[in-house]
Order: sequence, then C-alpha cells, then structure tokens
Amino acid sequence: MGVAWSQNGAAFRIDVQAPVGAVAEVHVPATGGDAVRAPDGARHLRKEPGFAGYRVAHGAWRFTSGRPAASGRRDGQSATTV
Repeated sequence: MGVAWSQNGAAFRIDVQAPVGAVAEVHVPATGGDAVRAPDGARHLRKEPGFAGYRVAHGAWRFTSGRPAASGRRDGQSATTV
C-alpha cells in the first residue's frame, strides 16, 4: 500500500496505490462545505466529522478536497508513506 499527500493553500490531494487483490478504505479530509472530488469507481462509505470515507479496489487513486492546513504541516508540504 502506498500513500502520498500534498497540500498547497486550501487544496489537499491524496494519492493511494493499492496492490493487486487489496481493498482499501480511504479517509479524505473534508470539513463543512468542502467538496471531495473522488475518482470514478471509488465507493462513498460515509461522512465523519472532518473526513469522508471511501472504499477502493487495487490500483491508483487520487482524491482532492479543499480542506485548510492542519496537523502542523505548512502550505506546500507533502508526505509519503509506503
């Protein structure tokens, strides 16, 4: 499983790479009226305070939202987990 995210101003992007045979649950930061843009094929599961949950099968997926900076990261920063 690979995850990379970036934030630039109010724009948040998360890229998820799920290996063959895997199913992943992706939690995309979203508050209030923030619109989460999910790729075709991503199944919306639920809306939680501060997040929207999606289920995806194997493959590469990109989600975006308008969530402002949080968790101590500054604008323009990014992180990757593999």
